[in-house]
Amino acid sequence: MDRLWNRYSEELLSYNVDGDFGRQMSLVMRYPALRHRYNHLRGLPSDSNVLDIGSGTGRSFLYFAKMLRPDLNYYAMDIHNSLIPELGQQVTFVKCDLDSGEASLEGKTFRYIVSINVLEHIRNPLNLFNQAFDCLEAKGTFLLETAHPRSISAGKLLPRTLQRGDGYVNFYDDPTHIRPYTQKALEHLAILSGFGSYRSYIKREPLYVLALPYFVMKYLVGFQSWDLAQINLIVRGTNVGIVCGK
Repeated sequence: MDRLWNRYSEELLSYNVDGDFGRQMSLVMRYPALRHRYNHLRGLPSDSNVLDIGSGTGRSFLYFAKMLRPDLNYYAMDIHNSLIPELGQQVTFVKCDLDSGEASLEGKTFRYIVSINVLEHIRNPLNLFNQAFDCLEAKGTFLLETAHPRSISAGKLLPRTLQRGDGYVNFYDDPTHIRPYTQKALEHLAILSGFGSYRSYIKREPLYVLALPYFVMKYLVGFQSWDLAQINLIVRGTNVGIVCGK
């Protein structure tokens, strides 16, 4: 995933911020995770607060904060401040141990909260959901995606010699992963934390089915394991998500 974000960031930073909007949008269309988030961000009122729980380097904010929605207020929550310098002052860091701690948000509430590929890394999932519920606006949206149990079997039939590079194919290839989640598990977490409405789903990219031959070809000519992970995501749905509201 870091390889993907690095490539995306380099491409983004080569663009002029005031450049062709069509070229800017082409990036969102090429990266499924960005396109999915943009679908929620684009309708937010100006000056809305947006929070990324488990933000890491904050690369997922780079495109929105600098180009598409610079009118929003972005906050990044994690245990360490690893935000990339390109974000400048456009993203505010909030320190929080997602397993046990409470964030000091000084009473701020958020119209949109997102947490992508974070839940599988922590031991206390209910704490993350409680954090999101407590600081979500009454009309806000909480979007979370994490690994589905199907990701455990991903790549099992492939010889190790075919699993090239430093990308992760199987869930347990990442030593920091703790457990995957089913749709029902996410729904129970939403109920326990107090959310009044929720919709869970298996993450797939139907439009990218047409790109399957491309990913296979890329891998066969020497690209990395990330291509295999994309195939698993597109075809088998190795990620699960939930959208919650109060």
